[in-house]
Amino acid sequence: MSPTSELLKQLAREVAMAPQEQLMEVGRRKKSLFIGIPKEITFQEHRVPLTPSAVAVLVGRGHEVVIERGAGTPAQFQDSDYSEAGAMVVDSPDQVFKADLILKV
Repeated sequence: MSPTSELLKQLAREVAMAPQEQLMEVGRRKKSLFIGIPKEITFQEHRVPLTPSAVAVLVGRGHEVVIERGAGTPAQFQDSDYSEAGAMVVDSPDQVFKADLILKV
């Protein structure tokens, strides 16, 4: 046997033993978030983590937003602004803290 054919056989054995990776199709899961916004209780805190327009974007993408009643008032946003944007306005902070994700300032 020639050195070239021996080299080719050795190369073929090495390639046969190498892992054969393939690209697999990855399914896209559509998972929605449950986002809670409690009322800020810190002294002189007038900010809110999400504006009603930001809530509308999140709700439009399939996420659920719950906000405590009066959370946007210090930032000059009414509860009706949030409910019109698609958020659920609740009375109890306990309901807000059941969310998967809590947003605070």
